Amino acid sequence: MKHKTKPLRSPVYSLSKLIKNYSHSYLLIVVFFEIKKPPV
Repeated sequence: MKHKTKPLRSPVYSLSKLIKNYSHSYLLIVVFFEIKKPPV
C-alpha cells in the first residue's frame, strides 16, 4: 500500500467487469431456462 496510483480505478474496474460477466451468465441462464421451459 505504498504507492497508491489510482486507488479507485482497479477495484471499480474489476467490480464492473465482474458485474458484466455475471449479468452475461445470468442472461445465458435465463435464455436457457426459457428454452427448456415447456410452453404454457
